[in-house]
Formats: sequence, C-alpha cells, structure tokens
Amino acid sequence: MRMSSIRKMIRNVRGNEPSLFAYFAVNAFSSGFEPVLAVFALRLIVVQLTKADGSARHVIITIFAYILISAALKITATQSDMRSWGKFAFLRMEYLRAICGKILTMDYAYYENPSFFNEKESVFEAVSSNNVGLEGIYHKLFSIAGKIVSIMTLSVIISFFNPVIVAVMLISVFTSVLAMKKTSRFKHAKKPELNQADRRVSRLCESSANFEFGKDIRLFDLKARFLEVFRKEIDNYKEVYTVIVNREFAWNHLPALVSAAAELVMYAVLTFGLLNGLSVANFTMYMVSVTLLTAKMREAAVDIGFIRDQLLYVDDMYEFIDTNLITENSDRPFSADAPVKIEFADVSFKYPNTERYVLKNLNLTIEPSEKLALVGVNGGGKTTLVKLLTGMYRPTEGKILINGVDYLDMKLDDLRGLVAMVSQEVQPLAFSVAENVSASETYDRARVEACLRQVGLWEKISSFPKGIETSLLKILDEDGIVLSGGENQKFMIARALYKHGTQMMIMDEPTAALDALSEEKIYKEMNEIMQGKTAIFISHRIASTRFCDRIVLLDGGNIKETGTHDSLMASGGLYREMFEAQAKYYRESTEVAV
Repeated sequence: MRMSSIRKMIRNVRGNEPSLFAYFAVNAFSSGFEPVLAVFALRLIVVQLTKADGSARHVIITIFAYILISAALKITATQSDMRSWGKFAFLRMEYLRAICGKILTMDYAYYENPSFFNEKESVFEAVSSNNVGLEGIYHKLFSIAGKIVSIMTLSVIISFFNPVIVAVMLISVFTSVLAMKKTSRFKHAKKPELNQADRRVSRLCESSANFEFGKDIRLFDLKARFLEVFRKEIDNYKEVYTVIVNREFAWNHLPALVSAAAELVMYAVLTFGLLNGLSVANFTMYMVSVTLLTAKMREAAVDIGFIRDQLLYVDDMYEFIDTNLITENSDRPFSADAPVKIEFADVSFKYPNTERYVLKNLNLTIEPSEKLALVGVNGGGKTTLVKLLTGMYRPTEGKILINGVDYLDMKLDDLRGLVAMVSQEVQPLAFSVAENVSASETYDRARVEACLRQVGLWEKISSFPKGIETSLLKILDEDGIVLSGGENQKFMIARALYKHGTQMMIMDEPTAALDALSEEKIYKEMNEIMQGKTAIFISHRIASTRFCDRIVLLDGGNIKETGTHDSLMASGGLYREMFEAQAKYYRESTEVAV
C-alpha cells in the first residue's frame, strides 16, 4: 500500500470537503461504541438475573436504556454516513474531471495507440462508480474507523481477562490481510489482459445491436460466424478470469485454517476460565466480546484488503495524472500577421511502435498565400503530412519550418493558433450552435452568423426558435438538433472560418459526405473565402482541386508528381491516369442514373 496516495486523498478532502473530518469523527465514535454497548448491557442484565435480590424492573430498565442509547448511536452513525456520500461522490467526479482534462490535453499520438488505453484502463477503474476505486476507499476508510474503535475497546476488555486471546486474533487477521494482498496484486497484474478480453466481448455485443451492421449480418447470413467469434472471445475471457479466481481460491485456504485454529484457542481459554471460577456474568461479557471482536476484526481485514486492492488502481490514477503526456516544446513565442511559408526539409516519419515509414525524405515548400492541393491514393501519406504540420505528431527525422523557424522551437499553442483545420471525420460537440462555431462560451453573434451564411447553414439554423443558441445533439439537451453528415462538415468549415488569427487553412477531405458537384462548389467557395491565407486542400476527388495554384501527388510517402492541373494532365503520368479513371466513373454513373 503506497501511503502517498492516501495522503493525497486526505489532502483532497482537506482542500475541497473539510466538513468530512467532522462527519468522520462523529461516525467513528457512534458506530464504534454502539456494538460495545451491548457487551456492558448484557453483563448488567446477567448480573441482575443471577442476583438473589434481583428484580425484573431493573432488568427492564436496563434493556430500555440500552435500546434508547443504541438507537441514538445508530441514528447518529447513519446520518453522518449518509451525509458523507454526496461529498465523496463530488470528490470522485472532480478526479474524473481531472482525468478527462488530462486526456483532452495529452499528445494526439496517445489517442491512436490502442495499447495505451489497454494499459490505462485501471485509471478509469479508480473513478468508475461509488463502490470501487477512489470513492470506495473513501467509504471504507470512513467505516473502518468505527470498527477500529470497537476493536480497540473490545481488546482492552478482553485483555483484562487474558491478552493471549487478542494476540491469537491479531495473528488470524494478519494472515487474512497477507493473503488478500497477494491476490489483489495478482488481479491487478492480470487486469490489462482481463480488460482487453472484456473490451472485445463488449464491442461484439455493441456490434450486434448496431443497425449499421444489422443489414449485412442478415443479408449475408453472418449470424453463425458472428456468434462463433462471440463464443471464442467469451471463452478467452473465461480463461483469463478463471486464472484469477483459481489464484484467489488457492490463497484463501491458509487464512481459513488459521481463523479456525484461532477460534478454537479463544473459546478453549474462555471455557477453562469458566471452569476455574469465572463468574457467569463475566463469562458472558467476555464471550460476547470475543464474538464481536472476531466479527469486527474480520470485517476490518476485508476492508483493509479492499483498500489495498483498490489502492492499486488509485495509484495508477495518480500516476496518470502526474505523468507528463505532452511533448515538451519551446516556450519561445511565435506570431504571424501575414500568410506563412511552410517548408518540409527531408522529413521522414513512422508511427510509434512501427517500423514502416509513412513519409520518407519528403521535401516540400508551400509559399505564402499559395493554394496547394494534396492528392493521391489512400495510404499515400496525405493525412499524416497534415498531422505533422499541425504538431499532432513530430517528425521522426528532418525539420518543418514556418517562416524559416523550426516549429519545434515555437510554442505548440502558437503553432496551432495559426492553423484552422477541417477534417474528414467531423462531429459537433453537445453545445449550442454558437459555442460550436466560436469554440468558446463567449462569441461575436454577427461573426457567427456571417460564417454560417458563408457555408449555407444560416437559413436552417435561423429557422429554429433559439437560433444560434440551439443545442446540438441530444446528450445534454433533449431538444437538441442532429445535423446530417454533410451539414456537420459545413458546420465545421464555419468553425474554421470563425477562428481568429488564422494564417493557414487545411481542408482534409471535409466534404467526403457530399457528392462530387457539391464538393467542387464548396471548395471553390472556400478558395474565395481563403484569399490572403495559405491553404491546403486534400481530396480523393481530383477534379475538385483543379482551381489550386499547385497540385502535389503523394504516393508511397513521397512526392510522385507536382504542378498545375493542366501541366500534370499534359505530362500523362499517374495524376492523369487517376483523373481520367474518376471522370470515367462519374460519366458512367450519370448515364446509369439517366
């Protein structure tokens, strides 16, 4: 158990919910002394019943007094516990917010690394619910305090008779805690493997209910194959889980044997005392004390085991929060008041944990205000080039210069402040229209309207009762609107247009959901809108980029051809071959439609 995490949890309580310390003290006192009260009450009752001059009246008074005091302690313990739940939930949500903030700001490379999320699944385990992880530990620490009060009080009572009993019970508890420590560490070590197996089963289950797959499964009779794969993944999950359960089962034998031996010793000592003059009242008191102490120690051992188990995930959470997941960059400021010049100098790149170069010794210069088109076959390196340019990845080799400055020598925020980008995969956030366009809670209404007009969405948005304050999606607002794929892409173009300080625009196939004519129309409109800015257009439809100043054809991570549309057509190379193939396809499609 790493005490550093416990200290951080306590500091978090002190800084955010200090009233929990008062609830903690009240709960420890009331829940700790409530069971001990039964020990003394029972002894008084037995004494009165065994006395020659004892009366039923005294017994009844004792019973009623015990019931009233016990009820008061129980109510106090319950109230302090219930009042703590909302505060503990708030603390967990704040940690969840911190984790989400970390994810939103970490290097983009981690997003595209599946093994990273497999390894970090335990981070989310720490904040997944009220009863496990961080909040589960808070609750256990809250409740275990009362048990410790009970254990200490009962131990003192029993020690007056025979301290050997307490020692035997402590050995039993220590054995249980040791066994739980071993099993929890093994479970934690196997967690990534179990998470991966669980995720595969979950995704298959989600796919079975996903309408996007439903048609193909039925039309091509894929049900049998689907269920076969499902069974295979379930068996894999079962195999991993069985290994964990078997280890737990193996380690639980020793604590069970030690506990049985301890109980045998304790009750033997008590019986021996009774046979050697111990009064019935004291025998009863010690017997009940031993029984309660055994129960409380077992409960405390389980709680300690739970805390040790869950603390492994909390340790992972704190490690994740404290780890720097942002590539160190220069604090040197950079700004540009005019279109920028971009140079790729012998740039090579391969994705992390791979050996294949996506780009190799690429040299490319984009002049200020130039409209450049990147075209090529899928996998040619177009999108990777854009990821490098925006700083989402850094070159494996070579340099990227902006106005002659290596962009590794400038602040990453300043670099991204220069760029407005619209990508192929677009999805608005569950905010208002205006907040989505402006990417801010505060915005210029006139500017938002102008951008929506430029992309052809103003007529639709203005028709809604709330106008630009209409919520998108139905995640936070049941009355939110859902746009079509093509409208979403226009919407993201509006956001790119709104961005202040932009000197470079990147359009990474943002109109893929539109037909060829609509795409060409929007690209031409964007060309007019982007006057005075450096612009990069990426499209798999070659005809849409004919208006650009220069076209670069990427193939296999290198520049295959470059020039204007007319010069590339005249050269009779790959560009012309691709253009004519697409033109033939569109002509045939039009003839069939007619």
